[in-house]
Amino acid sequence: MAAGNIKVTSKHCKKCNERTKFERNSLVWGAGDLIMVLLTAGLYLPFRFLIHALTNPWRCTKCGSR
Repeated sequence: MAAGNIKVTSKHCKKCNERTKFERNSLVWGAGDLIMVLLTAGLYLPFRFLIHALTNPWRCTKCGSR
């Protein structure tokens, strides 16, 4: 799967014990996703979002923890 733009936010890191920047890859849609949405009448969408959330967690830019 190709990497998209990187999303950045500020959160509290439990490991660093301070507010730091967190980043993760944004969700990238391709032609295969469009075909799956059409073939499954949209039932594919929740699974796509769940897979993205599990495989691309927010990571601290300072220490790398989730």
